[in-house]
Amino acid sequence: FTEKGPLSERPHTRLIALVALGTVPTGIIGITLKDFFEELFATPSILAFSFAFTGVLLLVSGLAKPGTRSEVDMAWWQALALGVAQGLAITPGISRSGTTIAVALMLGMSREFAARYSFLLAIPAISGAFVLKARDADLAAMDPSVLGVGFLASMVSGYLALVILVKLVQQGSFKHFAWYLFALAAFAAYMGATGAF
Repeated sequence: FTEKGPLSERPHTRLIALVALGTVPTGIIGITLKDFFEELFATPSILAFSFAFTGVLLLVSGLAKPGTRSEVDMAWWQALALGVAQGLAITPGISRSGTTIAVALMLGMSREFAARYSFLLAIPAISGAFVLKARDADLAAMDPSVLGVGFLASMVSGYLALVILVKLVQQGSFKHFAWYLFALAAFAAYMGATGAF
């Protein structure tokens, strides 16, 4: 595509810039707090808090006034805020997409754009995490066909999940997932209290 004029009149270019800007805090958090998050993954008891936190976030976002912001009028600081939200969502039990979409809705984004931006913001974050992990893995010992099938399956399932997620967010039923998360939080708390973790 060809876009001319000021940045505010080039939505596609502006969207790419906003995604790049949102990726910065995510990368900083992921790299600087890598050891901290890895310790959390070895602490299953945190799941009760994480599930409950995400549930509360979804409920609060459901109370937010429907917004209209998109890539045309999204502010730079909002992209940074969503990048921070995504970075903190590395915490086990906290939904990355749920957190970024909920925060986007609370910042006045439209439902469709909140879901779309959350998906696009995940691409560089997941790619970066893969590169970091790949440095410690022996890729030469892996079967290329297995890697290819895995990549294709993740791409298709990710696309289908996005389609469903966008429809759910547009319908305003996103907050209903909160009750599912509260049930998971209670179960995690029970498992932790009984020493099952």
